[in-house]
Amino acid sequence: MKRIEAAIASKVESCTCESASEHVKKIREMSKVEKSEQVELVLKQVSDLNRFRLLKLLMKTSPLCVCEISTALQIDQTLTSHHLSSLKNRGLISARRQGKWVHYELVDKNLVEHVIKSVENLSELVSLTGRKVE
Repeated sequence: MKRIEAAIASKVESCTCESASEHVKKIREMSKVEKSEQVELVLKQVSDLNRFRLLKLLMKTSPLCVCEISTALQIDQTLTSHHLSSLKNRGLISARRQGKWVHYELVDKNLVEHVIKSVENLSELVSLTGRKVE
């Protein structure tokens, strides 16, 4: 941020703002994200490929137990439980005990469907540009 402020300060004479600090304030205001905490929460959850795949699986068929999910995703049951716990703590999935088994399902299918479509659309756009994302 200091580099941005320094660059802006060096161009004060061409700036239409009253001062460089006023310009920096306006730039910061433009970069604000509405509901940034919720955006960050959702992005963190879908940034892990296993959690993303887990959400897609629960979109298509649910409720499912840990063993069904770990088998379908071909990941260890312990790791599956970890991801389920993370998604549950963030309010994206719910758990319901039936005897010995705990079954998981989406809390809000509509929300998860929008998130999945958005991520897949973004992925498609990136692949169309031919750029490698690291």
